[in-house]
Amino acid sequence: MPDQPDYLRPYAEAVRTHGPTFEATLWLNRQKQTDRFRVIAEAIDLTGRIIVDAGCGLGDLASYLCEHNIQYGRYIGLEAMPEMVEQARSRNLPEARFEIADFALDEQCFPRLASSDRYDIAVFSGSLNTFKEDHARAVIKRAFDAANEDKGGVVFNFLSARHGKKHTPDPSPARRFDPVKMTDWALKLTPRVLLRQDYMGGHDATIAMFKA
Repeated sequence: MPDQPDYLRPYAEAVRTHGPTFEATLWLNRQKQTDRFRVIAEAIDLTGRIIVDAGCGLGDLASYLCEHNIQYGRYIGLEAMPEMVEQARSRNLPEARFEIADFALDEQCFPRLASSDRYDIAVFSGSLNTFKEDHARAVIKRAFDAANEDKGGVVFNFLSARHGKKHTPDPSPARRFDPVKMTDWALKLTPRVLLRQDYMGGHDATIAMFKA
């Protein structure tokens, strides 16, 4: 689909092939998705928080939190694929709304949500996999800057380039990021940074950043 940005084309093709289903999220399997959700929930207390899930797919993060009795305040799912948004809305998840949005292309997306909803935490789970590293950082910074000053932050995961195997090609269309470089970058924005790479055999990393 030539009218789609590079980072969205794999998802647009997946929706065209599979429809608005789990397969269209490009997760390898549900266990890997669940493992990442678990680490996110361990990295930051989401109880009572207003959460923006950037690249929410079908809203599976909200579903996971409900299943594990993590009572978030409100959940706002952002998704660029309209078919996925329609399907997510049909799930009637509690205190959840879904918006069609390209959070990377629309640079006012996070500031606008900060103004209308005063969100606390922005989550990127798997939604940065097709981004180049500098582009991912720019998007994360916008989300972090716009988050609630009192209890705001960002948590994001990515495929790690330091997974113990050298010269392994990136699993296209996904890209690996260097967790040390990403952590160093995060520490330039705030001293309150958490890095986790003790799950999925070290192939994945999660960074949480909190307002200082």
